[in-house]
Amino acid sequence: MKAEFKRIYTYTTILIILFSCKSKHSDDTFIEFKAINEGTQNFSFINFNKDNSFDLETSSFFTTKIINGNWLKISDTIFINFKNEKAYNLSDTNLIFKDYIIPINQIHIADSLHILHKYYKIE
Repeated sequence: MKAEFKRIYTYTTILIILFSCKSKHSDDTFIEFKAINEGTQNFSFINFNKDNSFDLETSSFFTTKIINGNWLKISDTIFINFKNEKAYNLSDTNLIFKDYIIPINQIHIADSLHILHKYYKIE
């Protein structure tokens, strides 16, 4: 009986985690484009919505943080207005460089391609 309870508890926990990571705009008809950032211990994704809002969701060690705001893309530059707190690897002004979103204040760091993995990749 204990083994059966443990198995049900494990499956229930996995389902709760999977369904809690679903974005409010998971339907692609609302999304202009997406960007992801996969770290060794965390995973983040941004949905840039067609109404110029964005949803950034970061999951790390069974915690999820959501950051919202508005965005505007002009040519290869994305301007972001954060509603609550700022993301650690985005700024108010970001450059699109080789399908990566790089904060303008860190552009000199991103000159070497081997560190681009720390930024958001556009899908």
